[in-house]
Amino acid sequence: MKKKLFGFISFAMVFSFLVGTVSTEAAFYSNRTTSINGYSLAGILVVKETLHADGYSYSSSGDVTDVWLTTDKCWFPNNIESEKTWKAAHPYGEYAKGSFKNIVGVPSPWGAVGISQSTQYMSILF
Repeated sequence: MKKKLFGFISFAMVFSFLVGTVSTEAAFYSNRTTSINGYSLAGILVVKETLHADGYSYSSSGDVTDVWLTTDKCWFPNNIESEKTWKAAHPYGEYAKGSFKNIVGVPSPWGAVGISQSTQYMSILF
């Protein structure tokens, strides 16, 4: 009886060790995007800024490897300035974040004249 119990315990320990070391977590590479669209009072699309992010998604977390912003459309008198990107931690992964300042006005050497401006933020969770 003791030999059977010892054999069972030995088998259980070896099996649990092998399962813990051999099993791997599946990682999926993904490229994600999100956009902010700005429309004129006439309903015409005048500003489109897109946040791009590359990274890996796991079953319970994520990892951002690269993040960047692109200006897809910016019609006069709009102007995009202060584009910034960064990563931020999250309990279930990592955020890819970006911000830009949308300035509406006529560009000049001293800045935009007759402006209204706003800073827009975007994020993607991996």
